[in-house]
Amino acid sequence: MEKTGLTLDEVAGRLSAAETIQRRMEKTKLAKSFAGNLYGVSREFAKAVHEKDFDRILKLEKIAQTFERIYANNEKELEAIEAVYKVEKDIEQAWENGKKEDVVREMYADLFGKKIEELTPAQRQDTGMKKHINAKLRHLTKFAVGTANQAEKDFFLARKAALVQLGIAHQKNIDRALGVEQKKAHDLGRNP
Repeated sequence: MEKTGLTLDEVAGRLSAAETIQRRMEKTKLAKSFAGNLYGVSREFAKAVHEKDFDRILKLEKIAQTFERIYANNEKELEAIEAVYKVEKDIEQAWENGKKEDVVREMYADLFGKKIEELTPAQRQDTGMKKHINAKLRHLTKFAVGTANQAEKDFFLARKAALVQLGIAHQKNIDRALGVEQKKAHDLGRNP
């Protein structure tokens, strides 16, 4: 499937440009340019969600989080922002592992030691991934609530929406690896 939209370098360039503009911003054309760059990146997150391109969402998020440094007013705030960056690596690792059926099955077999097809929905839930995504969502909410203009709010909200969809897709990968989708189809009388 042919991908549309900006390249990752173009996304990085837009955010870099937005950062530069924000530092010099006045209520002029610069403000409009700043907003335009953020709206463009917000649309890229929406496109990636629409196309179910979750690998791209992770790449976009990695680039976007570097932009958050402009919101740090002191060293403590910068440290808090950088602490959340570490969560991103855990999310990426969980996503990659969730796409590998053999890794998922082995991980759940090690955890529960019984037939993994008989796990309850709560046992199938990847609580680690959920915890990491929720940490990122709280982090992005703080920015969305604390920002001054609509472009910034939309930028952080688009990122949140993409991460929510990533979490849903991840759990579907887990369920597929554990045979839940096939079991549901079989129970409904369909061929998996």
